[in-house]
Amino acid sequence: MTEAQKKVFLDPTDQFYSIAQPLLCGVLMNSAINKLPEEMKSGKGIPFSDLLPESYEAVELIEDGFRRTLLNDWLPNKLPSRLLSRLQSADSQPLLFLDVCCGRGSFSRELAKKYPSHVFVGLDNHKPSIESAREDADREGPLKNVFFLLQNAEEVSTPGTFEGFQTFWNGLFKEKYPIPEGCDVVTFQTTLHDMPDPLALLRTFRKSLSRTGVLLVTVCFQVQ
Repeated sequence: MTEAQKKVFLDPTDQFYSIAQPLLCGVLMNSAINKLPEEMKSGKGIPFSDLLPESYEAVELIEDGFRRTLLNDWLPNKLPSRLLSRLQSADSQPLLFLDVCCGRGSFSRELAKKYPSHVFVGLDNHKPSIESAREDADREGPLKNVFFLLQNAEEVSTPGTFEGFQTFWNGLFKEKYPIPEGCDVVTFQTTLHDMPDPLALLRTFRKSLSRTGVLLVTVCFQVQ
């Protein structure tokens, strides 16, 4: 892909960006178009794993520019001041972020690079995406403060129950900080509206938050 093409597909400020996104979405739809009518009637939807492998890269292209905006603009402006001050401090107790349906983990990895004193967990039930996220984290650092969890979102509970997470946490902090009882920030990035039962999923992740934690939901370039 040329630099000009990358700008059209990845830069939200480009005049052709809004036109290019449906073209990428077409890659996704064409790989599952025959299943679409029946799945819409049933309300179950089409699992991401049923799409063609090319779709995974298309999703990353769609999300890349958006995630950079979230990282550099929306996140600093939307986080409560009590969390933002901790995030920007290298000496405070580490914050724990959970990115639900993280895909190949680009947002979690970028956060881990920018805030090395804090911990970022990416969650997805798509094995190829999680494997790719782990490989990229190793290649880009390795990034020691990012953890990728292969699990269904509906099965998530408190951080202490994440498979392998306690060993990961203790390896980072020894006994300096106990494993948190809940996450400080849980994010859904343009994914919640694709879930069969968004309200039930929100209830599930409310239980995974700490008492002062926040849920950050992005839908159609709006953050709530």
